[in-house]
Amino acid sequence: MSHPRLPNLRAVTMREAMARAALANWPRRNPALAGKLAYGPVPKTPALVALQAFADGLCWEGFLDLDEWLASVAPEVAALAVRQGDATQYARSLFELAEQPVELPLPELRYATLCFSGTEPAPSSRLLSVKTPQGRVWLDRFPEVSAIPAAPLSAAAGQLPVALAWRLGYSRVSVALLARLERGDVLLIATETFELSSADKAIARYGINENGEIFVNSDNPIDNPAAASQDAGSAFAIGHDPAPHAEASTTSLSEIPLRLDFILQRRVYTVAQLDAFYRGQVLQLDPQAEKQVEIVANGMRLAMGELVEINGRLGVELHELGGKQALSGAPRV
Repeated sequence: MSHPRLPNLRAVTMREAMARAALANWPRRNPALAGKLAYGPVPKTPALVALQAFADGLCWEGFLDLDEWLASVAPEVAALAVRQGDATQYARSLFELAEQPVELPLPELRYATLCFSGTEPAPSSRLLSVKTPQGRVWLDRFPEVSAIPAAPLSAAAGQLPVALAWRLGYSRVSVALLARLERGDVLLIATETFELSSADKAIARYGINENGEIFVNSDNPIDNPAAASQDAGSAFAIGHDPAPHAEASTTSLSEIPLRLDFILQRRVYTVAQLDAFYRGQVLQLDPQAEKQVEIVANGMRLAMGELVEINGRLGVELHELGGKQALSGAPRV
């Protein structure tokens, strides 16, 4: 079965999705982890070594900077070893003698045996990392760690419906441009946002992975939705020249600006389903969603079309014009 792929979107692997879920969930399990988790590139240093941790079986795999480890566990010895020029080799020998050379903060990451492996990090790889008392550990493979709910939802609250819209972005256009639109025209999306919205309020950013699954992008939150909505660029339709601007003192009705929102799909979820979405659960993108993008102004659908890419930018090729109906309804999951 093929999955829809959207043009010009960064492919997200399952490993990246798990890392983002860990960034959101692990501090709920252990508040001491706040500020100690990161997602970024693995350092390029000769002292970097690959590790494999075993409990009942393989527990996790990752990387560690031996020089940083030695400086953390024995700073005076590290300073002496640096002067002698053999810090990394001395750190490796000391690491192998330690019973628990690294202390990780969650029970799922505890191990009985920790040993070196010959794995090399992929070029320009980005991994989840944890700051430990013995230095930072970059985790390449790790078990799923479920979060403890901060406050369990009541049965009634969990069943409350929430209408969600997956907004691709928005553009500013004039009434004059809208009046000249025809089927086959392409409206460019001036400001790409990839926001999850409810009741016209952006509540999170989302991404789409290589399997056509949607996930909440917890490491890129909505900091100031109001400010973001004010910074919109102007769109234009391929094949139409922009209408000439009237003088400021004689602005005509045709030059009144309108905001167009580009909606990838809509669904109604319960509060409980939305809560699971925030905790790392992925959702399937609707089949053919990229061919049924809505173009909306002030809650009214003006057109529908197909998402396309033109010179690295996203746009929508218009297939249907009109359909002037309120969009209060949405398919329910």
